[in-house]
Amino acid sequence: MTKHVHSHEGEPETVTCPMCGKVFTCGLSKLCWCATMPLSDKLRAWLAERYETCVCMTCLVRLIEEEKKE
Repeated sequence: MTKHVHSHEGEPETVTCPMCGKVFTCGLSKLCWCATMPLSDKLRAWLAERYETCVCMTCLVRLIEEEKKE
């Protein structure tokens, strides 16, 4: 979930995760699976600073869990 998702709404597209290389479907809207993920403002900013596209669910869940341990 990056600024990419919030600035465009349209047809879902196939995206390659910039963290692990996994191919997944990005919904490109507030209805995408990632919109339901509990992202802190800090993590959202961290992702937006580093990636132009979304990360996959596996990587996003891992990042959320790692942040909870901090």
